[in-house]
Amino acid sequence: MIQRGVTPKQVFDAVKYGKKYYVPKYNSTVYHHKGVAVAKQGDTLTTTYKSGVKKRWK
Repeated sequence: MIQRGVTPKQVFDAVKYGKKYYVPKYNSTVYHHKGVAVAKQGDTLTTTYKSGVKKRWK
């Protein structure tokens, strides 16, 4: 998160307010809000990055 320039507030906002997508390749959920994506598998946040919406997200 810090390496990618994403703040804790941006992560919180993405999970709370972001649009929810499913990524079948990784069996994970991605929350996207204002250019920040947060990936989650089960109860664990696995990665976060700045991104537009990806075509592989459903």
